[in-house]
Amino acid sequence: MSWGTYIMDLLLLLTAYGNHIDPNSDVAQFDYNGNGIIDNSDFLHLLSLQPPITIDFLTVESSMVNERR
Repeated sequence: MSWGTYIMDLLLLLTAYGNHIDPNSDVAQFDYNGNGIIDNSDFLHLLSLQPPITIDFLTVESSMVNERR
């Protein structure tokens, strides 16, 4: 999952947070516990799916060198 997809999924989940959902809606895929409502456990489950943060140390190092000039 890319960061863009993850952020869009998170925003979609937040719009439905606390509401009962229609099983045919786009938000139904985020009802991880299957209780028909987007609640705290669904939110925490989505947060656990966060993509890893990757740091390119060569880019960071070169940007630090350019700042010193």
